[in-house]
Amino acid sequence: EEKDNSPPPEGNEVDPKTKKVKKAGKFWVYEQAVKIPYYAIFNGFEGTLEMYHLEQGRYKQVKANRRNHYPIPELGVELGMLLDQERPPIPWLRWWDNGGNLLLTGNERAEQECQRRELAEAIAIQERFEKEQERQQKELAESLAIQEREKKEMAEALAIQERTEKEQERQQKELAEALAIQEREKKEKLAAYLRSLGINPDEI
Repeated sequence: EEKDNSPPPEGNEVDPKTKKVKKAGKFWVYEQAVKIPYYAIFNGFEGTLEMYHLEQGRYKQVKANRRNHYPIPELGVELGMLLDQERPPIPWLRWWDNGGNLLLTGNERAEQECQRRELAEAIAIQERFEKEQERQQKELAESLAIQEREKKEMAEALAIQERTEKEQERQQKELAEALAIQEREKKEKLAAYLRSLGINPDEI
């Protein structure tokens, strides 16, 4: 039917097969009446696509390019078939730009935008998580530094206390020795004085 280039019949001629009044073929209508520059015939059941271009009042079949697409230079697009993921795969008519990039449908663009938003949210969450980890690591490092400083200060305090105790012990020992010397000298002076008096201190 799409390739029917029959001109309009004269009068109300009836088709003997369909018993209906004959009409002009669709191909003839687009070529001679509507004069659309490009006419595509797609058969989804057979997986075939043909493209025709109106040149000098007649449709001339367009050859597919190396991507098996049919270019429409005036629009900067190409028409072709894309197989879906079904088993068996089903061909769909799709548009590409003249660079071979698939043009997304409205639903695909919406889904892509949704995926972009989800990806942006995931990246934002990851960044917040990394910043929180960085903050916690910084706080931990600061806490460890404080603990290390306190440990060092405590060690220094203990060392000072130990030196102070040793110094006190040395001073007490020196004092004890000085007192002992002083006591001994005192006893010796007393003994000498008693002897000067003719008294034996050992007999007292």
